[in-house]
Amino acid sequence: MRCQIVQHVFGTNPKFPLKPHPVTQRPYQKVGADLFTCDQKDYLIVTDYYSLYPEVCGLSKATAENVIVCMKSIFSRHGVPEEVFTDNGLQFSNASFKAFADSWEFFHNTSSPHFPQSSGLVEKSVGIVKKIMCKAKDCGGDFYKALLAYHSSPLECGYSPAYLLLGRRICSNLPVKDDLLYTWDGEEMRQFKEKQQTKQKMYFDRGTQQLPELCEGDSVRFKDNTNTWTQKGIVIKQAQPRSYHIQTEESRVIWRN
Repeated sequence: MRCQIVQHVFGTNPKFPLKPHPVTQRPYQKVGADLFTCDQKDYLIVTDYYSLYPEVCGLSKATAENVIVCMKSIFSRHGVPEEVFTDNGLQFSNASFKAFADSWEFFHNTSSPHFPQSSGLVEKSVGIVKKIMCKAKDCGGDFYKALLAYHSSPLECGYSPAYLLLGRRICSNLPVKDDLLYTWDGEEMRQFKEKQQTKQKMYFDRGTQQLPELCEGDSVRFKDNTNTWTQKGIVIKQAQPRSYHIQTEESRVIWRN
């Protein structure tokens, strides 16, 4: 057991081994959603985990109501996903969004607070879209035309996001032959994704360490806003794999990894 002083200044826990999201079997089985700001304008992005196809919607104001309207529009085109993965932002963690999930019958899953790594796919998608926006602005181009080109460009697997989502190539400013409009092999894509995920896990897990599971009633320390282990609490229950609800000394309940 470490003394109280040592616990107070002890460094960050080692990284967990990578726990990948389950491989999706079809388009729009699972999507990730997030908000971002570019040039003082708010946007919603919804990315399909299977095809990596990003849908981008400008928001007049970043409210839950506007987010829901945009997501309804997207789902009306591509279908309702089984699961929607988001962070715990105010636009997603409210009664209106819960009612939306119940009404449209999808499972709303969230990342742990202060742990954005679990939503890495959406964060990467935001980065790509922001770069497209900046390049379009710098050269006086059309953002949506540039986004169309991205939708039509092959990914590492050899297929474009549009092809994986829609099962066909789409017309854009990139050349395409009419005789290339054929259906793709979904089983081949599933095997590629599983192989890619195995490789990612192998590289990520170098230098990681599996930590023991915590149990209800365990006394723990957690970091405060200064990134030091000053806070103490009791584990109430496991919220998700590797994350827990903790009751603090002030009787507040928080969620930590």
